[in-house]
Amino acid sequence: MWRSHCKLQSNKNLPDLDRVEGGLGGNNNKINKQVRFNMDEGWFKKDSIGIIVCNSEDEKWTAEQLDDLLQAFVKTCNAIIDADYINGCIVLTN
Repeated sequence: MWRSHCKLQSNKNLPDLDRVEGGLGGNNNKINKQVRFNMDEGWFKKDSIGIIVCNSEDEKWTAEQLDDLLQAFVKTCNAIIDADYINGCIVLTN
């Protein structure tokens, strides 16, 4: 549902990730890039939704692709609650 709000066609065409936590990208960890929903609440606030960004040797995420996914997710959440309360940001950790 939220991929439909993406501007980049490459993001609109991403497959659903076949993982318990869910996400987007190919299922082969060695060759496919992935974004996975983070189910570990230890590192973020309870009012946050975290994702884990996984690059592979063959496929790498660009900042443009990640920002497009973020904006699409925020737009979808706001549409669901029929308000403009949800926002988002990209936080890089090492």
